[in-house]
Amino acid sequence: MSDSEKLLSELVLQVSSLTSEVMQLQKLISGTPTHTEGWAGAKEAAAALKSEGVKNPMKLQRLRLDGAFSEQRGDIRNVSQSEGRPTWEYNIPKCRQALQRHFRKLRSVS
Repeated sequence: MSDSEKLLSELVLQVSSLTSEVMQLQKLISGTPTHTEGWAGAKEAAAALKSEGVKNPMKLQRLRLDGAFSEQRGDIRNVSQSEGRPTWEYNIPKCRQALQRHFRKLRSVS
């Protein structure tokens, strides 16, 4: 095997390895809810807002009940089809802003 053939086979192996790593990263990123933008259900929104201090969907619900989000400002919307129990969706970018306002207000009070 000549030097050029060896070099070419090494390059093919490196490209194959890099391709595999890129595919793994794409799978990781696409499955990461923190990249969710737009409207999301409670579970996805809680994961997407984790960097803002939301640990789980129950914490998100408590924040909604405490008034951190506003339906009028478009932070949340009720998507239930019936008059019964509401089903909330959260606008991720607007909820980020709302949480920053909410926590800033709490810090200024204390």
